[in-house]
Amino acid sequence: MRGLLAGPLFAVVLIAAPQMGEQAPLPRAGSPGQSGSPVPGVPDASAPSKGDRSQKVDKLDKLTTTGKVLRNDGKLIEIESDDTRIIICKITSKTEFSGPDGKLTKEDIEPGTHVRLVAVGDEEHTLTASSVVIENPAEKPKNEVTATIDRAPEDEDGRPILRHGKPKPKSHTDDDDDDVTVASAAKPASTAPASPAPEPTVEPKPIAAPEAKPKKLIDRAIEASNEFTNRLPNFVCQQITTRYERNNKVDGFRPIDVITANISYVDGVEKYENIKVGNRPVSTGMMDIKNGARSTGEFGTVLDSLFARQTAAEFTFARNELFRRTATQVFDFKVPHETSNWTITIGGETIRPGYSGSIWIDKETARVLRFERQADNIPEAFPNDTVEQSIDFEPVLIGSHKVLLPVESKNIACQRGSAYCTRNVIEWRNYRQFGAESTVDFSK
Repeated sequence: MRGLLAGPLFAVVLIAAPQMGEQAPLPRAGSPGQSGSPVPGVPDASAPSKGDRSQKVDKLDKLTTTGKVLRNDGKLIEIESDDTRIIICKITSKTEFSGPDGKLTKEDIEPGTHVRLVAVGDEEHTLTASSVVIENPAEKPKNEVTATIDRAPEDEDGRPILRHGKPKPKSHTDDDDDDVTVASAAKPASTAPASPAPEPTVEPKPIAAPEAKPKKLIDRAIEASNEFTNRLPNFVCQQITTRYERNNKVDGFRPIDVITANISYVDGVEKYENIKVGNRPVSTGMMDIKNGARSTGEFGTVLDSLFARQTAAEFTFARNELFRRTATQVFDFKVPHETSNWTITIGGETIRPGYSGSIWIDKETARVLRFERQADNIPEAFPNDTVEQSIDFEPVLIGSHKVLLPVESKNIACQRGSAYCTRNVIEWRNYRQFGAESTVDFSK
């Protein structure tokens, strides 16, 4: 099996949309007077990691794939593989280029060319191209096409899941008839008789205009999400990420370290400052921190993407549920690979999978209170076979107004072919209004 890293930690980057880039119990986000100190009991990032290493993976030896060249600037080559992965490799003086007529130079490999790539990776899964060979895709044997995995919802293989239990049996009542929605429902079959009866010879009467039906909850939620994003105020807050790993199902997850950062959200852009790992400052950006999973885009971008018309998500009413003492309706959704913009990256490999999940919508306000999704049809050659994400939203006081913002997010990623998984829990605290005179300082 092709391994991920020399050690058990591997870097998974989850990005919600192209423009934006996640547990010992922590105090709830948005509560006043909370400090940003690391969680007691969580080991320092620099301390030696203890525990069972029976699931430790071998160093990545070699990656071989075929696909179409997207970019080649002489330093990096980017390929869209036949199983939809995006693979980026370094080009060095030792990289060999060839074609049907013999040796080539790197300048001969143009975008759109179909090639066979062989690459090797380091401990961070950064790939370096060993050879690039131009080939005719028509000559590719059919049995070399990589299969994909369609995960069943029951998690039969013992993978951890983020979902809140199995859906309850569906029983429609007068309360939910108007809110049962299938986004891509077909037109109902005609009930007209095979031989229509003769039309009665009566004077036509004026027909009253039908009363407008109230908007279904999913439609109201889409409108509310658009309004939320357009009116989201500028703010600052503190983000605390606790990272865990699991080597087997029996021992469960154990904490690895804590990452803290100050966030400013100004005019729709997230900015991370004062980033610390294990209470020690780091000079890298949030998405450049080694090991574990990182994500961005929780401040509205995830819902924007889900509800966007071009995403073509299908929504189906699942059930009514009392969620956090609030009457909600749960809708299941599915987004196809062709319209998904959720990107998952491990080192030099990136996929943009289709995904499915559920949302919990407040019946009164039509606001989304919880969002869950799981990656579908992950290419079999990708290092992970399970990637899941959840986000919880709650009203937070910013200035004199209450705004629905994310308070907690969880991400799970599991290595293919082993019981090793990572789990990250993000919490947001100390939301404050951002102004021209604002400074992001949570140390006091």
